[in-house]
Parts: sequence; structure tokens; C-alpha cells
Amino acid sequence: EEKMRKYEAMVYSMTPHERTHPDAMRNAKRQERVARGAGVKPDEVRELVTSFDKSQKMMKAMKGNRGLMKKLGGMNLGALGGLGRK
Repeated sequence: EEKMRKYEAMVYSMTPHERTHPDAMRNAKRQERVARGAGVKPDEVRELVTSFDKSQKMMKAMKGNRGLMKKLGGMNLGALGGLGRK
């Protein structure tokens, strides 16, 4: 809950350009400015950027594995919380 509030403050401290072009947030000066605006440490902004990058890579990888997801969709994955179901 606390972490989500910090993330929200960081995102609100970004310019519209930074929100639509996340690559811009790799710049250390931008990270420092966002951290000051959000009242957090620059390391926390770096953590947000890193976790966003990892999520984005994972989503791209899943998009590339559509055949695998279809195969998994036919399996009974109820024990995994419905992963793979539409």
C-alpha cells in the first residue's frame, strides 16, 4: 500500500512526455527531479524505472509466445489461479 502511494507520487511528478515516453526516464537528471517532486529518494525512482522495464520485457516475451499460451490454455491450470484462461 505504501509502495503504491510512492509509485503514484512518482508518476504524478513526471511530465506528460515522460509518462508517454518511459525511455526518457533513463536520464539520471530526470530521475532526480522526479524524486524531489515526489518526496522520495532517486534510488526509489530508479527502482520504479527498472521494474517497469522488466514488466515491459515480460509482456513482450508473452506476446511472442502466443502459441505457447494457446497450448497452456487447453491445459487445466486451475491450481495456478486460472493462468492461461481467457
